[in-house]
Amino acid sequence: MSEQSLVAELVTEIIEDALARLALDRPWESYGLAAEVHDDGSTVQAAYYFDADGTAEPAPMLSRTFTLVELREAVRASDGPSWDVFVLKIHRASGQAATRALTGDEAAEWSLLPEDDARLVELLRSRPDDFQGPIG
Repeated sequence: MSEQSLVAELVTEIIEDALARLALDRPWESYGLAAEVHDDGSTVQAAYYFDADGTAEPAPMLSRTFTLVELREAVRASDGPSWDVFVLKIHRASGQAATRALTGDEAAEWSLLPEDDARLVELLRSRPDDFQGPIG
């Protein structure tokens, strides 16, 4: 399997895991997840539902965190470094999902420390420019 195919398969598994854990019977407009993956394989996650009026509520985390670790290893450069934070956003009505893999200074702004919750909620809120097609 090519590296690109493996990455696509792992990202699909992550999205399917998130969708399987979301409450499909409750009102939510979008979902945002940020996950830090450390070199020792441990992960830290934060996830939120957003309803139509913009209210955010904690949402389920991924259950198969090993998939995040596998994804990180699959994209690791041969010289060592890989991404530090993986971001997933899902827009329910349009059926679109968007992912980002962040490193360095860009990853640092996504700190998952509890004192950064309000800022993280805003970063995870879906915006039209997060997706390739219209979400409205």
